[in-house]
Amino acid sequence: MRIFAKLVAAIMCACIACTGCGCLKSDKASCVRTCKSDSVMVAALGDSVSRVILDARNVTVVNTSTDMPDNAPKRLRLSTNAVKTLQFLLEDPANYRSDKPVYGSFNPSVIYTFKSHRKEISVQCDFGLGKFAIVGKDGSRQAVYDLGNRDMLRFALTIYPSDRLLQAIYNNK
Repeated sequence: MRIFAKLVAAIMCACIACTGCGCLKSDKASCVRTCKSDSVMVAALGDSVSRVILDARNVTVVNTSTDMPDNAPKRLRLSTNAVKTLQFLLEDPANYRSDKPVYGSFNPSVIYTFKSHRKEISVQCDFGLGKFAIVGKDGSRQAVYDLGNRDMLRFALTIYPSDRLLQAIYNNK
């Protein structure tokens, strides 16, 4: 009887170990694919543009404001945590709801450049108009949307806290 109990326990342990290892590899890969492809951003911008933004290894930010102190850096490379935060903010569904016409010319305050392999996409944010544009490597605008909330402005203020123009826009909205 003891031999039978030990044999059953050994078979159960072997089955659990084999099943656990096999499922872990396949489920993890399919879960990542499903989560990334079901995004509102993917539906709005297309798979190729959103893939560059979500898979970017190098993200630089440029502040085009003239209200920066002279000693402040205008071009910065974002850290890994900042890149993940920016990707999260760009995936917000509120950012892709509308593109209402506004009076004024689009003049970006902050430009984020995403580089993934050989592809490059820029996200230009005009906080005065409350809009952002997706621009290709050749400079052509692929899409323009309204900023759904102030989160992108807050993020830009964390990068450039000494920019008086961004602070003024933040305090007035």
